[in-house]
Amino acid sequence: MFTSDRVKRDLSVLRLTVRYHSDVEAERLSDGNEHFSPSKSRKQQQIEKPLYKVSISRGSHGNGRKLKKSTIDLGLAVWYFYMAPVTKFSYNLLSYTVYLALMSYFLLTDLRPVSEPDSPSVLEFIAWGWTGTLLLEEMRQVFARREKAFWFKVLSWFDDSWNKFDLLIYTCFGVSVACRLLLVGAEFRYARMAYSVTLLLQYMRSVQMFYANKDLGPKIIMIRRMVTVGDNTFSISTT
Repeated sequence: MFTSDRVKRDLSVLRLTVRYHSDVEAERLSDGNEHFSPSKSRKQQQIEKPLYKVSISRGSHGNGRKLKKSTIDLGLAVWYFYMAPVTKFSYNLLSYTVYLALMSYFLLTDLRPVSEPDSPSVLEFIAWGWTGTLLLEEMRQVFARREKAFWFKVLSWFDDSWNKFDLLIYTCFGVSVACRLLLVGAEFRYARMAYSVTLLLQYMRSVQMFYANKDLGPKIIMIRRMVTVGDNTFSISTT
């Protein structure tokens, strides 16, 4: 108890000493010609981002003067807007939500064997094409890697656990399409099961979108790491 009180007393003296020296230094600078500005905390410091004025004219104003540095034309403003990370994330989230709604609707209402008329339906063809574009995006990510050799590009892409999960989704989707084209009659229920598992995995993949949330993102990462550590602990204890 005596030690804690002594530590508190020493800390208070240290704070008073630091405050006294800071006030003396501020008074010395304010008396002279030097410019003094008090220090700000990290929360008080605001990052000043440049604001641009959008000009409809291209390259110059009507009177022949060139655009100022703080002014950009309309086309460049639209380009900056759609290439911004927040905008990309927003329409990526919106498009994936529409994709899940489309998959859920045709799986519940419009999935029939090929022996029936108008099967596969238009919605299913749209779902196939949409999934194909997502697969092409994954292939683009593979070729866009910094590694020179193709095999190292694949290994670098495969290091991410979400890419492994995407590979599982596309494999299940291919199995689902094969089952719905080959199975008829009572065996068609296996095609429904395969499509259902694929849709479940696609809904699980949407958890990745919550990483951008400052509250949910860290919690999801902690849960995933806890599950991984728990699996390893369980495997060690069983062996």
